[in-house]
Amino acid sequence: MYLSPVVRTLRDDPVPGERVTLLLSLADEHADDTAAVEADIEETVSEAGGTVEEKLQFNTIAVTIPHEGIPALCELDGVASIETDETIGITPGDAGEDLDGLDSPGDTERTED
Repeated sequence: MYLSPVVRTLRDDPVPGERVTLLLSLADEHADDTAAVEADIEETVSEAGGTVEEKLQFNTIAVTIPHEGIPALCELDGVASIETDETIGITPGDAGEDLDGLDSPGDTERTED
């Protein structure tokens, strides 16, 4: 199972009382039994005092859990990776600053030398 560096740090050195939202990607080899894997995730998260937030695309489940509950997630069969929710995509707000000041091709003048 892949654990992002942040998840490994939180697993090994949890901050008592703090919660984190994590993304659990289901393993491809358990694709035929996703319902059972999802049930195990829901039970483990609930027992740790967390909540399942939503089921996302690509067999990924978002959960919010106390730091102390992360080791239990790492023991689950059928989970391929655990990452923080910060790893998903670029939001439109993030992309805007990269695009500021760029001219479109039609905005530039061509000059002959």
